[in-house]
Amino acid sequence: MIGEEAAPPVDDLLVARDLATRRLFIAGHRSRSLTVFDLDSGLPVELLPVGEAPVALEFDPTFSRLYVLGADGVLSVIAEEEPDSYRLLDSICLHHEGRGLLLNPHTHRLHVLLGRRADRAAVFDAVTQRRRA
Repeated sequence: MIGEEAAPPVDDLLVARDLATRRLFIAGHRSRSLTVFDLDSGLPVELLPVGEAPVALEFDPTFSRLYVLGADGVLSVIAEEEPDSYRLLDSICLHHEGRGLLLNPHTHRLHVLLGRRADRAAVFDAVTQRRRA
């Protein structure tokens, strides 16, 4: 309504979880960060910078890795070393706008959609730690 103060915009949130360690991962589009919450206490245990405007988030429980894709085409790879300890392993510049991620839990291949119309893709293999053609 006119004359009323507008509510602050709500951040676009991406969510993943680790059921084994009871951790919830939330990446914020505007905050450029990944917050890790302890599901038992409800408290945040870690805050990590992840780059420009996260658009996709995946967690691989086998390798205890988080993947965060930014709109700028940077893929952040984060290791869960302990339930309350996380480390940025790599920031990979993919040279195209990030659009989406899909992790195959059986092959541990990470499919990355890129480009304005998501017309490009890259595939990373967590087992060999190489980009696949």
